[in-house]
Amino acid sequence: MRLLYLDWPHLPHRLEVARASAPLPELVVIGGQPWEPASVLDASPAAVRLGVRRDQPLGTAHRLAPEAHFMPAERDHYQRTMERALDALAAFTPGIEADADPAERAFGQVLLGIEGLHRLWGDDERLVERVLDVVRGVLPGQPRIGIGNTRFGAQVAAVVGRGRLEKIASGDAGVEAAYLAPLPIRLLARVMPARYFVSSLQTLFLAGDVPSVLVPNVLVLAAMATALFVALTRATRVRLE
Repeated sequence: MRLLYLDWPHLPHRLEVARASAPLPELVVIGGQPWEPASVLDASPAAVRLGVRRDQPLGTAHRLAPEAHFMPAERDHYQRTMERALDALAAFTPGIEADADPAERAFGQVLLGIEGLHRLWGDDERLVERVLDVVRGVLPGQPRIGIGNTRFGAQVAAVVGRGRLEKIASGDAGVEAAYLAPLPIRLLARVMPARYFVSSLQTLFLAGDVPSVLVPNVLVLAAMATALFVALTRATRVRLE
């Protein structure tokens, strides 16, 4: 199955910049004013670099970026705009997966099923060109664009492409695995505790006690637990002053 993944990072901020009557400052936080009991919906890239994050209390965001311009979130406007874009994309394929609710973390991300669409719209490059032409007047800025055989593959390709079309060749799981193999993302599996925990369970319940497999996995899990404990102890240390 072929999937086209489009991602407009920080879409609420992009929409505010596009409709502003005057240029917005570099530091922008969207969600309300610092004294309001609300959280951050989005922030400009410059504010993100200072530590401002989505769902962060607005007061915390203000402490991190005191010079930022805080503005209310026009959620209805964001949702209507995304719905317009999805209606336009429906002309290409009924296989659309997206969330028009700006409160969702997937807001700004669109997954299109494009299997067999080359017969109607041409090759991948031509299809992407047509898709971007349709949404360019609705969603501002250049999205990340990736084509793959799975959702994960298409998303990784979009990140690798950095705004230009990046695609994984059509084929089975082996084709996608070969594409992903040289990427640093494959190293993430080595720092996930689940990798070693599942391996230990498989050893215990399927093959019995195999020390050559069980002992290294247990040692790695113990090291990770120790490192996490030390980090939490330092982060939550209470001092009497």
